Amino acid sequence: MQKIGDEAAGCKDVEDMVLAIDTVIDRLNSNQWEAPRKEPALAGASVLAEALALHSPGTSPEAIRALLDGMNLAEKKALKN
Repeated sequence: MQKIGDEAAGCKDVEDMVLAIDTVIDRLNSNQWEAPRKEPALAGASVLAEALALHSPGTSPEAIRALLDGMNLAEKKALKN
């Protein structure tokens, strides 16, 4: 349980927390007890930011963050649909 809590501790939102927890559970189920924790380029970013990164390879994490920072909640919700 400690490893799961530690993995989620640095997350800024629930979606990122769920992703972090799922990742560590997968590692533990694969007997990778001491796997190094890698900090993704979009650490702390929302699932929306990660999805945009997947659909826009070559776009920098900074550019994606800037795009999302300039959007209001309604615009972000529209992107999710």
